[in-house]
Amino acid sequence: MLIDIHIHTEEFSLDSQFPLRRVLSSAVEIGLAGVCITDHESLALYSEAEALSKESGLVVIIGKEYSCQEGHLLVFGALDYIKPGLPLESALKKIKSQGGIAIAAHPFRWDSLQMGEAIKKCAPELDGVEAFNGGATAEENLLAYEFAVENGLPVLGGSDAHHETRIGRFATEFSTPIQSEADFIRAIAKAKNSKRKLESINVSTRQGTSFVSAYPHQKRLHERVSPPPVHSIKDVLSAPRNRFSVEE
Repeated sequence: MLIDIHIHTEEFSLDSQFPLRRVLSSAVEIGLAGVCITDHESLALYSEAEALSKESGLVVIIGKEYSCQEGHLLVFGALDYIKPGLPLESALKKIKSQGGIAIAAHPFRWDSLQMGEAIKKCAPELDGVEAFNGGATAEENLLAYEFAVENGLPVLGGSDAHHETRIGRFATEFSTPIQSEADFIRAIAKAKNSKRKLESINVSTRQGTSFVSAYPHQKRLHERVSPPPVHSIKDVLSAPRNRFSVEE
């Protein structure tokens, strides 16, 4: 089942122009099975998740995008307030102490380069990597993908949608049914501990009116814009700042 794990609503993210009701209706229209609402530093919708799921027919999971000192984390299952801006290591300890999970969000994107360095020291404490982010370039996503594979972490995908045209740009495909936040957390934890991660979690991209595997699509985009392989943050800094549409 396909879940877009990274979406912002205009009600609780100041930089979003995507009303909650439109998030839900758009997700249904394009064929998603679920959405994760990850507003900046906000769990305001948490108590409404069950009602929103029943109303829309989707699995609605409420997490948040947490801003640590170095970059961003997608956080699920940690309900107590965590002060924004903590160093990554400290933030991860607080999330884990609450039984939550933390996914590195677009860790090599141009606006999160410190995160790319920081997660190398904290890889065992992460639960996954958003290696396919709808706002990142192919090169930036490739670095995140390589990091996840090298460190045995689940590879996840999210649109990072702030507008309805972006929803489903990337979505995570789960092989097991997800009906709740608890199922979602268990599936990611299981994938982290599995030696066959890509069989339990995969990533798809929206192409026209359907979803296809993101892996060949990502490879094509990377080869088109930058034939030489990208291996370092220095390479990312010198690469073109192109953004790609899933229809390309």
